[in-house]
Amino acid sequence: MRDKKRNDDIHRILGIACITDKVQEARLRWFGLVQRQEEEDCVRRILEAEVRGQRSRERRRKRWIDVVKYNTEAWKTCGST
Repeated sequence: MRDKKRNDDIHRILGIACITDKVQEARLRWFGLVQRQEEEDCVRRILEAEVRGQRSRERRRKRWIDVVKYNTEAWKTCGST
Protein backbone atom coordinates (compact mmCIF):
# COMPACT_ATOMS: atom_id res chain seq x y z
CA MET A 1 0.00 0.00 0.00
CA ARG A 2 2.81 2.40 0.79
CA ASP A 3 4.46 1.85 -2.59
CA LYS A 4 1.35 3.23 -4.37
CA LYS A 5 1.58 0.68 -7.17
CA ARG A 6 -1.34 0.36 -9.57
CA ASN A 7 -3.35 -2.86 -9.70
CA ASP A 8 -2.53 -3.25 -13.39
CA ASP A 9 1.18 -3.20 -12.60
CA ILE A 10 0.77 -5.78 -9.84
CA HIS A 11 -1.29 -8.07 -12.11
CA ARG A 12 1.32 -7.80 -14.87
CA ILE A 13 4.21 -8.56 -12.49
CA LEU A 14 2.42 -11.56 -10.95
CA GLY A 15 1.08 -12.80 -14.29
CA ILE A 16 -2.56 -12.68 -13.20
CA ALA A 17 -5.10 -12.40 -16.01
CA CYS A 18 -7.88 -9.85 -15.99
CA ILE A 19 -11.27 -11.21 -14.88
CA THR A 20 -12.91 -10.06 -18.10
CA ASP A 21 -10.37 -12.06 -20.11
CA LYS A 22 -11.14 -15.14 -18.02
CA VAL A 23 -14.90 -14.71 -18.55
CA GLN A 24 -14.38 -14.28 -22.29
CA GLU A 25 -12.21 -17.40 -22.42
CA ALA A 26 -14.80 -19.45 -20.52
CA ARG A 27 -17.61 -18.18 -22.77
CA LEU A 28 -15.73 -19.16 -25.92
CA ARG A 29 -14.78 -22.54 -24.45
CA TRP A 30 -18.43 -23.31 -23.63
CA PHE A 31 -19.56 -22.16 -27.09
CA GLY A 32 -17.01 -24.49 -28.70
CA LEU A 33 -18.29 -27.37 -26.58
CA VAL A 34 -21.87 -26.71 -27.67
CA GLN A 35 -20.83 -26.48 -31.34
CA ARG A 36 -19.18 -29.90 -31.15
CA GLN A 37 -22.31 -31.56 -29.76
CA GLU A 38 -24.79 -33.48 -31.87
CA GLU A 39 -27.38 -31.39 -33.72
CA GLU A 40 -30.19 -33.13 -31.81
CA ASP A 41 -28.79 -32.11 -28.42
CA CYS A 42 -31.22 -29.84 -26.53
CA VAL A 43 -28.66 -27.16 -25.63
CA ARG A 44 -27.53 -26.79 -29.21
CA ARG A 45 -31.11 -26.68 -30.49
CA ILE A 46 -31.98 -23.94 -28.00
CA LEU A 47 -28.88 -21.94 -28.90
CA GLU A 48 -29.67 -22.13 -32.61
CA ALA A 49 -33.43 -21.57 -32.23
CA GLU A 50 -35.05 -18.67 -34.05
CA VAL A 51 -37.29 -16.52 -31.89
CA ARG A 52 -40.06 -14.71 -33.70
CA GLY A 53 -41.32 -11.29 -32.79
CA GLN A 54 -39.89 -7.84 -32.57
CA ARG A 55 -37.38 -6.41 -30.19
CA SER A 56 -38.15 -3.18 -28.41
CA ARG A 57 -37.34 0.15 -30.02
CA GLU A 58 -35.29 1.21 -27.04
CA ARG A 59 -31.62 0.48 -26.69
CA ARG A 60 -31.29 -3.15 -27.57
CA ARG A 61 -29.98 -5.55 -24.99
CA LYS A 62 -27.00 -7.62 -25.99
CA ARG A 63 -27.79 -11.17 -26.90
CA TRP A 64 -25.45 -13.92 -25.77
CA ILE A 65 -24.62 -14.98 -29.32
CA ASP A 66 -23.76 -11.37 -30.29
CA VAL A 67 -21.23 -11.22 -27.47
CA VAL A 68 -19.75 -14.58 -28.58
CA LYS A 69 -19.37 -13.30 -32.15
CA TYR A 70 -17.69 -10.13 -30.89
CA ASN A 71 -15.34 -12.15 -28.64
CA THR A 72 -14.50 -14.52 -31.50
CA GLU A 73 -13.57 -11.64 -33.79
CA ALA A 74 -11.50 -10.00 -31.06
CA TRP A 75 -9.75 -13.30 -30.38
CA LYS A 76 -8.91 -13.71 -34.10
CA THR A 77 -7.49 -10.19 -34.40
CA CYS A 78 -5.33 -10.75 -31.33
CA GLY A 79 -3.68 -13.68 -33.05
CA SER A 80 -4.50 -15.98 -30.13
CA THR A 81 -6.13 -18.94 -31.88
